[in-house]
Amino acid sequence: MVNLVNSQGAPRPDGIGGSTTGQTGCANLKFPSIFWEYNREHKPDLVGLLETRVSGPKADSIISKLDFECSHRMEAVGFSGGIWIGWKDSITVDILGNHPQFILLRIFGMVFWRPILVTFVYGSPNGQKRKQLWEVPKHIVLVDGSPWLAIGDFNAILALCEKRGGRVIGKICGLFSEFMDSMGLQDLGFNGPNFTWNRGGVFERLDRAICNKA
Repeated sequence: MVNLVNSQGAPRPDGIGGSTTGQTGCANLKFPSIFWEYNREHKPDLVGLLETRVSGPKADSIISKLDFECSHRMEAVGFSGGIWIGWKDSITVDILGNHPQFILLRIFGMVFWRPILVTFVYGSPNGQKRKQLWEVPKHIVLVDGSPWLAIGDFNAILALCEKRGGRVIGKICGLFSEFMDSMGLQDLGFNGPNFTWNRGGVFERLDRAICNKA
């Protein structure tokens, strides 16, 4: 099972997200114990942590408390971004690509009849930088030809119904739509709230899981 945790955003019932300590992201002093409970309840084989906002020795210290058997990360840039992944030794993970906006990996395991590709995504809030997200993974995935799942915070919407409040004109990301079409991707849908991000009365669906038909 693949699980995704965004360490930012509105507080959730399980306590992941938000902060009562003056720190945000994985630097929140409560995060290791909250994550341990989450891990114990859901027992995922593979976990992605987004917008961790911490790097270097401090990140090493936090990761050591999260009970991963193996881990890999893209460092945060200052106090922005950061992607961590952790997995159990029940699966084998090959890292195929590292980028500030994603980590691309190939997974082997007893539950899969063939290897699959998984990309954990944290799209840049900057539209110009985010263009790289639609271009860089294409070459690896198209050559590989494996089943592919991309999951995370794309920081982009595909339709008007994915935004409520604020300015709507110009907010739909045409490059995201073109990326989906050119790669033969489909949205896997969701359970729960319609929107995954909100601020100042503006609500958007920025987090999603998409896959190909291989």
